[in-house]
Amino acid sequence: MSFATPILDRRSRRPKDKTLGGAKRRGRPSHSREDRVRTIAWFKAVAAGLGLDTAGAVGRRMQEEADKCGRHVENHDASKVWTHYAKGRPTPGPKRLEFVDKIVPGTAEFFRQGPSGLWIAMWGDLRMQLCADDVQAIFSVQPSDVDLHWLVGAITAWRNHAALADSGALNEFPDGLYEAVIFGLQNPSVMGELKEWGVWNLILEDIAESERSNIRRNPHKWQEIFAIGCVFSRDPVRDYLINPIAFSQAAEINHAVGISVLGRSTHQ
Repeated sequence: MSFATPILDRRSRRPKDKTLGGAKRRGRPSHSREDRVRTIAWFKAVAAGLGLDTAGAVGRRMQEEADKCGRHVENHDASKVWTHYAKGRPTPGPKRLEFVDKIVPGTAEFFRQGPSGLWIAMWGDLRMQLCADDVQAIFSVQPSDVDLHWLVGAITAWRNHAALADSGALNEFPDGLYEAVIFGLQNPSVMGELKEWGVWNLILEDIAESERSNIRRNPHKWQEIFAIGCVFSRDPVRDYLINPIAFSQAAEINHAVGISVLGRSTHQ
């Protein structure tokens, strides 16, 4: 399976090393989309672990547990804090995570790492390293084999690829990793699981926003997308970000039509 976006000739680009040293995470604002995703999914995990459906019920249960432990300073019920958690704000602090984890084991780790380590793939520290075999495995996947584990690998490779390009170390790995990530997010099984956690739309928005930043920092990528899409799109970058797979299909159709028209004109 190929996710490669039709591209212009890159032979004029100077090859660079494919591996760099480690990189630190950029700072992020309080109550960012990352915070919301982690908190909403964590709330869902806690509620599911308790077998409860509503934020109010979770709050009452947690208040009961706090009272049993003599933690009367804990305010889970009257404060309606769990109603806020269900909406992604505020983010639970370390003490709250630890307390809840004793009642629903595994939820603190879920908050930190996400399902199948998805939060680490999306927001963790970068290795800024790409392995050709790993990238090939991502591109060679069968649709029936796409799951969250595969998506984690695709996101990790996509982020590392963008970081290498951003640092000036453009490499010869094929383009198409953003397309692969969106393909994974649109997989019915993956989409269904992330919607159960209540975060599919937020993750899709975060991925697209990150790719927009990648394109802004990479004029070659912007030029390629604009040159390919300007003949069939009023805003090629926007359309590419929304659905890069449909964008590629439209580019291929437009290219085929152009060849057909050119062929007819040369035979007249």
